Amino acid sequence: MEYEMMCLKHEQESMESIVANAVSVMKTETMKPSTINVYTRQIKKLYTELSATSDVEKWGSFHKYIPNFFVYNPKGTIEWLENKPWGVKLSDRTLKNYLSVIQVLLRNYKNDNANTLDAYETYFTHFNTLKNSLNAEQEKQIPKEDELILKDLTMEGLSKYMVYWEKKCKGTDNTDVFSGFMYAMGHIHLDQVLRNELKDIIISDEYLVAVDYPKTNFIWNKGRNAKLLVIRQNKVRHVDRGDPPKEVWLKGKVNTAINKYIQILHRYSLLTSALKLDKFNFCWSVADKTNKEMSSSLYSQTFRKLFAHEKLPISTTDLRKVYAIEIRKKHGGNLLKEKEACNKLDHNKDTHDKHYILEF
Repeated sequence: MEYEMMCLKHEQESMESIVANAVSVMKTETMKPSTINVYTRQIKKLYTELSATSDVEKWGSFHKYIPNFFVYNPKGTIEWLENKPWGVKLSDRTLKNYLSVIQVLLRNYKNDNANTLDAYETYFTHFNTLKNSLNAEQEKQIPKEDELILKDLTMEGLSKYMVYWEKKCKGTDNTDVFSGFMYAMGHIHLDQVLRNELKDIIISDEYLVAVDYPKTNFIWNKGRNAKLLVIRQNKVRHVDRGDPPKEVWLKGKVNTAINKYIQILHRYSLLTSALKLDKFNFCWSVADKTNKEMSSSLYSQTFRKLFAHEKLPISTTDLRKVYAIEIRKKHGGNLLKEKEACNKLDHNKDTHDKHYILEF
């Protein structure tokens, strides 16, 4: 293969070196920290998978010369990505994201400008084709295959499925921490239809003032029946931009579920002196017991287990869509009700109509 000889002209780079160069490019391009983190994970995944590929007959050993492999064999790279690289077929959206990551790698590639430009053009063309196709689908608001299960779901119906976790939390003597967490998490999401804000939220017995905790999202545990949800920083709210926080008093079953979770943690002595008893990370006990933030990926995986007992592996975004579609059906597009729904979902009307209202 022609690309084999080209790869051999260059040293094999370490993953650390590749990641460092890519991060440098992304920071220069002023990408958001969250995007840089996602792309960094995807670069590591590409490197690890390609380096472990054993299909020598097809690729030789030259796939290990990354990013040279991407430069000198763009068509082979795209074919590899389209052919279940991790044992599962990548969605068009995920494939598009990986093509974007590869373009970031090539923007820092200095070894062979002519070949790099040709390869970049190949990836960019394929990326744009996927992007235009996805945008066209979005404009039509046609549900994807994995969204078809949302058609007959209702918020009330999903709330009834929480009985599964409630039963597991009856009498704390033998309740495991995970069940307590799922019970609390589920009720908070059903009540407030959040994104993944709970992954790094704090439960505190005191109100955390913005001067000391400017970007901290928290639940103020003022009393057994009084809990205030405060969202200062998320996908659409930015403290540095001067956006006001979202504050909502939680009621009813949500309070009951949070109280139960705290009770279970106390019983297992998980709220230790190493943590202040008046302030702890909501996801701490489920993540790794170090009081650190849970990653978005782990939180998403955990949330999908919420209704798994009903064979409904839905995401936080799916739940938000169920809520948005239900409000539209119930009130026939009434502007006041739509505005209330947008406020609760914490997004604008354009996002609401384009990304959340599916036409089944």
